[in-house]
Amino acid sequence: MADVDAAFVQKILNIPQRERKTHIHHHNQADDLWARFKVPEWRVFSHTASLRNHPARLKLVLSDSALRSIHIKLTLNAWANGQPIPAKFAFGQIPDEGRFELAQNINPAISWEGAPTGTKSFAMICHDPDVPSSGEDVNQEGKKVPADLPRVDFYHWVLVNIPADTHAIAEGADSAGVTPKGKSPGVQSHGTTGINSYTDWFTGDADMGGYYAGYDGPCPPWNDSIMHHYHFTVYALDVELLDLKGAFTGADALAAMKGHVLDQASHMGTYTMNPDL
Repeated sequence: MADVDAAFVQKILNIPQRERKTHIHHHNQADDLWARFKVPEWRVFSHTASLRNHPARLKLVLSDSALRSIHIKLTLNAWANGQPIPAKFAFGQIPDEGRFELAQNINPAISWEGAPTGTKSFAMICHDPDVPSSGEDVNQEGKKVPADLPRVDFYHWVLVNIPADTHAIAEGADSAGVTPKGKSPGVQSHGTTGINSYTDWFTGDADMGGYYAGYDGPCPPWNDSIMHHYHFTVYALDVELLDLKGAFTGADALAAMKGHVLDQASHMGTYTMNPDL
């Protein structure tokens, strides 16, 4: 079944409520909408005599509940939702010998569709909610980070002010490797990058310290007792620009978005540096 044309969907969404009975000229478009949104309130029927010479012409009746059911859809094909993230998208990986080595650190390709009416920009955040709240035992020989230790958010990708006509970020567009001392935040072709949490992690490190903006992938402690979960979330916003500049964080971005999120969608992957997990 062919994909639903985005312009076609938007045209329907823009129909005033009093005129929400409309002819569409291709029955496969109606079938695609039905299959994609699976809404009982979609009713597709023939217009009897006037359609006898045009069997492909159908009438589509849209209800308010059907319109509300249309949600943004996020596509990330590098791994299935909830499955392990390949090492090429990570900052660190398990080496053949030893505890740690740098990985390729490439951002995955990601795309989205079905943004609600009124969307004026997008934002993208990737975070790991499983990071140890204390670094006392992190990566220490002979110790384990206990599973019951309180956990905090670690931001891996902070991107806002993505233009409303942008619906994809290509693989490697925001990170194509590990950059010692990081990348500067600011305006890119695909949006405005904030700093991720590696900025804090490498503070005081003479070789690696600096601003880490855009995407930098997973690198959980190699002695952590739990699997880490990485949530890639796209937000549809009702403002063209968030008032964020310079070294803003993931928490700053979420605070600025508050009250402006029309819809959101997420894709999750897991990762560990602990060979025993």
